[in-house]
Amino acid sequence: MKRLFLLVVIITLGWFCSFGQNNIGTPYSYYGLGLMPENTGPYAAMGGVAAAMRDNDNINYLNPAAYTALDSNRFYFQLAMNGEYTWISTHQEISNYRVMQNAYLNMGMRIRRNLYLSFGFTEKSDIGYNINYSEMITGSISNITFAQSLQGLGGLNDIYGGLGWRYKNLSLGINFSFIFGKIEKQQTLMANMESSYYVRTSEKVRVHDMIFNPGIQYDLKLSPRSNVILGASMNFSQRLWAKQEFQSYKVNIGSSSTSIMDDETLERGYIVYPFRINGGFNFHHKDRLQVAGDYTFHKLSAYEAFKENQGMENYHKAALGFALTPDRTGRLFRQRMTYMAGAYFVDPGIRIRGFHADTYGLTIGTQMPFLLPNIGNELLLGVALDVGMRGSERNGLVMERYIKLRVNIAFKEFWFLKRKIN
Repeated sequence: MKRLFLLVVIITLGWFCSFGQNNIGTPYSYYGLGLMPENTGPYAAMGGVAAAMRDNDNINYLNPAAYTALDSNRFYFQLAMNGEYTWISTHQEISNYRVMQNAYLNMGMRIRRNLYLSFGFTEKSDIGYNINYSEMITGSISNITFAQSLQGLGGLNDIYGGLGWRYKNLSLGINFSFIFGKIEKQQTLMANMESSYYVRTSEKVRVHDMIFNPGIQYDLKLSPRSNVILGASMNFSQRLWAKQEFQSYKVNIGSSSTSIMDDETLERGYIVYPFRINGGFNFHHKDRLQVAGDYTFHKLSAYEAFKENQGMENYHKAALGFALTPDRTGRLFRQRMTYMAGAYFVDPGIRIRGFHADTYGLTIGTQMPFLLPNIGNELLLGVALDVGMRGSERNGLVMERYIKLRVNIAFKEFWFLKRKIN
């Protein structure tokens, strides 16, 4: 079993490394701060539900109130890797890309009675696109065309530390997040005529500031064998300090030499990270069956960059997930495994030519428990397959069909339990 596990880890890491060679992603990441993670966290196989999810195997960093479900005498270490293969199509062309993205690293433990701590790193948004197109110059006599290239990369990252506190059936938590990152967008314009140069513009935005995310969960007993957990997490609308750099220059086609046309640096400014709330439920029956649902609202219509509204619409996400564990103490390995399935729908707030770039996805996966050589130490291997589509081919837009493989590895170790027998 140990050899099989090591083989799976090696193959998975090699597969993700091959994905990491190409980080050009969806053209829909052009808008706003980039593409927000649509399905992430340890419950990705359940459609990405998070608000009311809590157990003593996973660190649910998406709702800090869930930290209070962790074992009191263990140290938790959790990491995840996500790979994606996507087919892009329009009414004229078909292409594809592959990318590795949305990784996270979390740790957690109890620090005092009923008080728990978690800290780690996650991705907040991701940008990666390379769009090329050509059109005829309006009013030109000789049918002169121009070619334009749009490129973007970067995104925002989140280093967080969070606390969770429990009183009877009520759990409260808060994450203190340091948001940082760089968003870089380039445009290149070249006319199809006798010319010795082309024009390129470069815009860089660097962001750094703090965000606070409170969370709450309440465990309500329905009967001796069933209960329902209600949960919510949110952040208020906050200004994030940012610096913007803009530059435009001419590039000589023959020599590749450049001459600056405009160079402007804004040392002070901010972007508005809008109000966001995620709420949901999680129904348990006989410690075997779970049914969970989530709804997320993000007021992206209020998103501003340097005092200018970016013209986005509000973000909505709905998710529903199921999980079944036949027998947590069963003799057979397949009895102790947790089988998961789910679905989600996302309206990302992107409206182009009258159509929304909606996303639909179906998920399936499992979490497999392994006992490590040291007595009591455990490893949980989670694998989720996410199949979905984004956008539309209507009115000249882009349709994306994707397959994502998400791997979550969680360790639980007895760091704070003294040995009585050596």
